[in-house]
Amino acid sequence: MKTSDFEDKYAAIINNWNPKKDTHFTKLLTFLKTSNPRSPLVRFRLDEDWNNYKELYDSLLTEIETELPSSSLDQGQLDCLVQLKKNLKVIVLQERRYFKEMLFKRAHETKDELPMPSLLEQITYGEIFPDSPVYQKIYW
Repeated sequence: MKTSDFEDKYAAIINNWNPKKDTHFTKLLTFLKTSNPRSPLVRFRLDEDWNNYKELYDSLLTEIETELPSSSLDQGQLDCLVQLKKNLKVIVLQERRYFKEMLFKRAHETKDELPMPSLLEQITYGEIFPDSPVYQKIYW
């Protein structure tokens, strides 16, 4: 394949794919920021959305294989595609790591901690909690 044809097809694939990826990832993070990931239904939805997002990468690899068949490429072009695939794997791992960090951060933000019972409630139920956890007796 001619170098100019390869570069044109390569640029068209990447330029077509980047807006899709950015839009989907932005929507995914927006949904995460506005929801409570501790809810099982929301967590299921987030996992499904991540799987759909990962399928974008799979569809990109499929599109590359169909548009740029390796049988018609020279060695330099093949090296370029191999490097692109390696970079895509790294990008997917980095985005997954970032997504997980945001997920855990949001889960921690929405965590409902139990309030400390008032002194009257403690006396009523016979459970007196010390002011400092250092003085809390631990029973095994």
